[in-house]
Amino acid sequence: MSALDAAAMSDVRDRLDIAEVQTRYAIGMDRGDRGSFASAWTEDAVWVCAELGLDLHGHAAIMEYYDRRPGSAPATPSPGGNVRLAGSPLIELAGDRATAVAEFVAYRYTGSAIYPYTMGHYDDEFRRTPEGWRLSRRDMIVCPVQPAPGSAPR
Repeated sequence: MSALDAAAMSDVRDRLDIAEVQTRYAIGMDRGDRGSFASAWTEDAVWVCAELGLDLHGHAAIMEYYDRRPGSAPATPSPGGNVRLAGSPLIELAGDRATAVAEFVAYRYTGSAIYPYTMGHYDDEFRRTPEGWRLSRRDMIVCPVQPAPGSAPR
């Protein structure tokens, strides 16, 4: 394999690994898989979402939020569960760092119907760690969260 082929394969592997980090975040949130969610973040990660009042600094703060808010929600497909669908990320690699943007839409299952409740995009920063790629910062921009008709907002 030529050096050019090896570099191209490394680029592809990095992009797939970064996309998998985004999937671990979503699966962790929507299926209540704490381990998957936790494995998406660096120890010094920052998660910001002005619309939801999030300004979390550090892995411990992010996991505390997960444990008391959406991470404690029922796993989909249970009533009250969520599914978020993110578009393919646009990833920019820069050595051991990367950025990505991906649009998303989130749905809630009430037990009798499925409702979209928000949409937006993720502006992400990643860092390669000894364990692999991890989110080091997520700026989440969302439209106002709308509760499904007849349900309490979460």
